[in-house]
Amino acid sequence: MSAYTEMLKSIWNGYHGLSVYEMMMKANLDIITGGKFTDADINLICNNFINNADLAKLKQVNHEKSANMNPIFYHTAEKLVTVSTVTPKTQLLSGNSYELEILRLLALFCSEDEMVGDMLKVTYDRLKNTCFGRFCPTGECFDLSIVTLRFLNTAFPLEVQWMEKLINGIKVNMHTKKRHSGTLFYYWLTLSELPIGISKREIERYSTNCTTETEKIALPNLLRKSYILNSDHDKYATPFGVYVMRNCLSKLDDYKYIENRKPYVSTKDGRMHFNMEDSMIL
Repeated sequence: MSAYTEMLKSIWNGYHGLSVYEMMMKANLDIITGGKFTDADINLICNNFINNADLAKLKQVNHEKSANMNPIFYHTAEKLVTVSTVTPKTQLLSGNSYELEILRLLALFCSEDEMVGDMLKVTYDRLKNTCFGRFCPTGECFDLSIVTLRFLNTAFPLEVQWMEKLINGIKVNMHTKKRHSGTLFYYWLTLSELPIGISKREIERYSTNCTTETEKIALPNLLRKSYILNSDHDKYATPFGVYVMRNCLSKLDDYKYIENRKPYVSTKDGRMHFNMEDSMIL
């Protein structure tokens, strides 16, 4: 059984007994859907992540300006499905996405920990010298540029110029070829977490100021559709996608009214729906 299939069966209760991968996936979903973390949850997550890090690498890292494309602290032999359900074709995406997602959560929950701070600094230096860290449109490096953007927003939020450079590259290249839908949804997730001063124009490009590239995937229209909940995969991917779209769109003043609105499962068709009616006329 793959790690993803196992994860789909194990993350619906608490954090006890979960693997590092399962904790990472569950924590991301809980954050996106507005779940609450107890102090015990945060301690469990941070301790598990830190205890499973290859901390010996902190002493071995070469701080010279050489491009290290490989993760340093977290490793997996299996190509792990990403937070947005992309199945990586390469170990490059799998390994780097896995590590950066874990480190992002550590930055969110326990950045004051000395070892966490050291890992973040090493990773910052590493990303500065990778093609995807600077932005790369090629293959799965493109996906990693978006993962880097999300990581920076949490771990190094003052790196505005770096993040804007990544956004410019992502914007120009997102629709130049067919991509997994999870790539776009991960970008929307990232935009939903960025300060509105950085993300507003891009969110508008997918909502109130669509281009010919984006008019068929306008967020308000997508949120008016219904989505299946048949398989274990659907029960993870559908709430993920609907909440990501809500979180992204509600950053705009025109849609602030949906900020705390939750999707619901219809008793008529068993599908997930989202009410987009203006709260003033409900």
